[in-house]
Amino acid sequence: MTLRHAVVVLSTLCVGLALTCALLFRGLAQAKSGSVFFGEDALRDPEVQRQVIQKLTEGNNNTFDSHPDADVARVLLPNSLRGTSTTNAMGMRERAFALEKPAGVVRIVLLGDSYVFGLNVAEAERFGAVLEQELGARAAEPQPRFECLHLAVNSWNIESECAYLRRQLDRLRPNLVIQVTYSNDLDDVTGVRGFGTEASFAPRHPERGDSLLLDRFAQSFLGQDTRNFLSRGEDWESRTRFAGALAAVQRLRATMAELPDAPRHLLVVHWGPLAPTLYANLGAELEADTQLYLPLELATDKTNWVTPIDPHWSPKGNALVAQCLYGTIRARNLLPGVTLGAWPEADALAAAWAPRGLEFARDPENRRRLQELLKNPVAVIDLPELTKAEAGQVHGGLDREGRVSPYCSLVLQRPAGARELVVRGRALPDVALKGARTRIFLEELELGAFELAPDAELALDVPIPPALDGRAFLNLRFESSDYVYRGDDQRHCVVFQLQRAALE
Repeated sequence: MTLRHAVVVLSTLCVGLALTCALLFRGLAQAKSGSVFFGEDALRDPEVQRQVIQKLTEGNNNTFDSHPDADVARVLLPNSLRGTSTTNAMGMRERAFALEKPAGVVRIVLLGDSYVFGLNVAEAERFGAVLEQELGARAAEPQPRFECLHLAVNSWNIESECAYLRRQLDRLRPNLVIQVTYSNDLDDVTGVRGFGTEASFAPRHPERGDSLLLDRFAQSFLGQDTRNFLSRGEDWESRTRFAGALAAVQRLRATMAELPDAPRHLLVVHWGPLAPTLYANLGAELEADTQLYLPLELATDKTNWVTPIDPHWSPKGNALVAQCLYGTIRARNLLPGVTLGAWPEADALAAAWAPRGLEFARDPENRRRLQELLKNPVAVIDLPELTKAEAGQVHGGLDREGRVSPYCSLVLQRPAGARELVVRGRALPDVALKGARTRIFLEELELGAFELAPDAELALDVPIPPALDGRAFLNLRFESSDYVYRGDDQRHCVVFQLQRAALE
């Protein structure tokens, strides 16, 4: 196809789409008003808007919509329907509800990612839907109306979740917030490209180009030959992520404490064998009775999974979580002024799960065993041929060819006797990078910089500072002032070619 032909085809498609939209709007307006004219009032009708959006998105398999808050990054396409999933005007997989809480309503906000969203289960099978039903059936008279609202988007992290809720707390006025966290909740949250496609960049960090920091499949415990270092808390990058998540939770709680009824916040931890890491880096700073550590068997028993390879909660798993939450709300009086009737199975499950999960998370021996289970990183990364071990310890910003993004972060294990950081590389030939500067950090310390010249050799040999003695894992980072594009779509942002990074 020639370029001219492609332009003609694309133009035709655009015109066709515009005409379709116009006809659709007109047809809906006529259906609503009985008029043969195109009416502006009809276009302002929320039902007309909903139907138009639904028609335009029915054939689109992508699901996301950009959010103006960079901390949040994305929500779902609003007012859309895909299979058994519907979204409301806020872009949440939830029914339409009044933002200002109606009188007489007991509102519970369920905050999280795909586990709260209910990936691959029907809306009515989610634990929030089950919990709402049981609360309504078992509350004492006069029985209030309960709302369990799922505010969740796949792959949100702890910070994005807290930001999204905190900035609308004054209007939502929840009686209780239940936030569910999973072991990939330190990852960057990606933005959105056209037609609802997930992007390869994080709106919170535009200066990093397309460099994403992600846990390398955080389910090492599922028997996969993978590693997860971002959620281990062993190096500067990991510790910084935990610190940011903790600060977000504390800020959300402080804001909730200023509301008239000072509602409670319950952090539900579903980290499986990684729960001791979460506790050591975040949970130990929070009151024990404000957390609920789900037990190891919920994560490892595959009858609770959607499929043998999908660890999201099945209807059975969701039902168990709903039972545990009901019993926990009763035991800890998380809804003051609401009398809930006994549910023996739920009370027993909460009484068994809560202490067992907390004991597992608090036990330092479990964390030690986890470190033995997860293979240790190596002290040397050689490129361009990355081994599986080397690739697994790159948090982000390094591609398979060894090209470094504007922000690159990786972790190296310091072997006994290592005294020096060695970095070798080559600048890209692009003259646009002439004079750009790449700063080099080891943990929190800046050890040097590269001043880039086209195609020049890059070398750094610097002693490891005594301040880092005793640390088994050291985070190496490259932060660059400029970058150029690569890839067929010219969206891959890179700075230089890394050849070797080593602690020697």
